[in-house]
Amino acid sequence: MTAQYCIQRSKGVSQLVQVYGNLVCAFCVLNLVFAVVATFGNLLVIRALRKASSIPTNLRKLLLNLAFSDLAVGLFPQPMFAVIVAMMLRMAANSNYNFDFLCPVVLNVGYFAFFLLACASFLTIAVITVDRILAIFLHLRYQELVTSERVVISLVCLWLTSAIAASILILVPTLNQIVTVIILFTGLSLTTIAYILIYKVVKYHRNQIHHQHQIPNAQDLNYLREKKSTFNALFVYIVFTACYFPHLCSVILLIANSSQLSFLVVEHITLFLLLLNSSLNLLVCYWRYGELRAIINGTLMKIFHI
Repeated sequence: MTAQYCIQRSKGVSQLVQVYGNLVCAFCVLNLVFAVVATFGNLLVIRALRKASSIPTNLRKLLLNLAFSDLAVGLFPQPMFAVIVAMMLRMAANSNYNFDFLCPVVLNVGYFAFFLLACASFLTIAVITVDRILAIFLHLRYQELVTSERVVISLVCLWLTSAIAASILILVPTLNQIVTVIILFTGLSLTTIAYILIYKVVKYHRNQIHHQHQIPNAQDLNYLREKKSTFNALFVYIVFTACYFPHLCSVILLIANSSQLSFLVVEHITLFLLLLNSSLNLLVCYWRYGELRAIINGTLMKIFHI
């Protein structure tokens, strides 16, 4: 089974190298550049999150998990794919199209790591959404029900689920595309609906506070703090959706016609977007969280002796 998936992937990339060599080379360079950005940037974000105090504890743990998976993408699958494609391009330049050395180990290891980390990021975004829903709906009961220990248990289950999902995608290649479509479509749909509900609840409470014409009490201040954290998390979700939704569309195109070379090109581009998400998440954190921005700026000043 694993050899079948590897051969299938190797054949697709081989076709792209032969026909769209310049395009593949461009994405190879971009992957190397953004691997450095994802690695260095997420190290800064992880350090800042560990020091930050203004972000709710549970949300901070979830963002740390997201930053860790993004760091792992920059350390392993992103540079690995870039090196593999560079080797294939070099061989193709010498009219050597025998890429059998990639199977069954090299490509399978790379794609397993990629699927594992992509699934972990996807599920982390979903858990962040659930956390924000509970924070908005439960108010004071949130701290009682959503404890730190339960968040840790959720993260452990998240990584185990990601490992199982990645294994299925590699071991059962015939179901790969269908499973991908079901997971992405269901997850993106439910998360979008959840944020629409959050928006309606936030709007209702904002109008309620406004009509009461009163000075916000401790409960109101806590609610406003959670609302701000929720909207910051919303921007992470928007960037995530912008990177993952195109891949959903490309997989649907491949299900319709897997032999169409242009669809393989589209899929290759959308796979790059999935990897790029690891660099974009840290930019959103830097932009939306003032405390993180201040800590990161201070760290950079120390590094470069400014």
